[in-house]
Amino acid sequence: LLNVHIDNTPPSVDITSIQNGSRYSTTDLTYVNLAASVSDAEHGPAELSHRWQVYLVHDNHKHLADEFYAQTAQATLLPTSCSGISYAYEIRLIVTDADGLQTTDSVYLFPDCNSSGSVAITSPASGAVIDPGALVDIQAQSSGVITRVDIRVNGDQLLGMDYAPPYQLDWTAGAPGSYVLNALAMVDNEGSVCSLGVPIRVRQPTRVLAGVARVRDDAQENKLSGEVVRNGSELNLGLNKTTPTLVGLRIPVNVPAGATITGAWVQFGAEDRDTRASQLSVTAEAADHAAPIRKTAYGLSSRPRTSTEVIWKAAIWRYPGARGARQTTPDLSPLLQELVNRPGWQSGNHVLLLFEGFGQRRAQAYDRRDRYEPALLVEFVP
Repeated sequence: LLNVHIDNTPPSVDITSIQNGSRYSTTDLTYVNLAASVSDAEHGPAELSHRWQVYLVHDNHKHLADEFYAQTAQATLLPTSCSGISYAYEIRLIVTDADGLQTTDSVYLFPDCNSSGSVAITSPASGAVIDPGALVDIQAQSSGVITRVDIRVNGDQLLGMDYAPPYQLDWTAGAPGSYVLNALAMVDNEGSVCSLGVPIRVRQPTRVLAGVARVRDDAQENKLSGEVVRNGSELNLGLNKTTPTLVGLRIPVNVPAGATITGAWVQFGAEDRDTRASQLSVTAEAADHAAPIRKTAYGLSSRPRTSTEVIWKAAIWRYPGARGARQTTPDLSPLLQELVNRPGWQSGNHVLLLFEGFGQRRAQAYDRRDRYEPALLVEFVP
């Protein structure tokens, strides 16, 4: 049974009782109060369930150490060693609303090792906000006789090691979310010492969705005769029976010039069942602003093409009217990136996406009586 809830948003969750990246004792028990700021636009406190989890992070894996089903609780952290092995605790809160939507927040604590040496991450700054896929310059400084510095993210993922100052490595930022960086330094003849954690955030990309807006903005060209049809009821991707076609979609894209495209996909709706093998080439007109589609012979194929091409090995389309993953292109971000990098690109300009290949996938064309026209979703960071 699939429950679909309209106009419901997930809870907002922020752990407030623990400073992210702080320390715990390596000699005594550490008592940690668990509390958070929680809100939900559609549900009251009584309709929200809380689940606290305490994980011991040990090198590249973690173990569930304790769990609480309450709004507030107190966790007891056992001491760990400073013997050169990476340890940390992750404290996680999962809040679920009455309709099943969840939000998770986590904080990390690191061991307070008593040593003649010390280590600290100096870059990036605590609280830094980073774009997805950006190259992050991580730097650490130390004192004492240090033989090696390990850099980790979220306690259990080793990013790399450096054996001599200045300690530095580059990390490609991952998916949007919160992360904590820390350094573990090996102190000559004394074991190890751990830095404070440095919380950072990889921002969510901006999403824009646009569809074909007029019957004149999707079309297909007969590649043999050059005839362009703009107001057909379907779009024949690949072949129209045995005749090769070139399908064009003209769509406005509200993305600023020079933005970094992190994802782009076209969503089609199936006009009919298609089970034969299909492989399509997706390109675009190499233009700052794609001109309207005309009925001129070879009006699509005569346009200049991007140097970037994306290959789509289309899955079987099982049902007429289907509009899901099988009807979605692979990531077209390299194609869109080439266009927004053009010197004359402006936000709101139109792109003309072009589809051709073998096999046949019959997609629904624009029809002002429904909302099944092809749509383009673009994710980007300015």
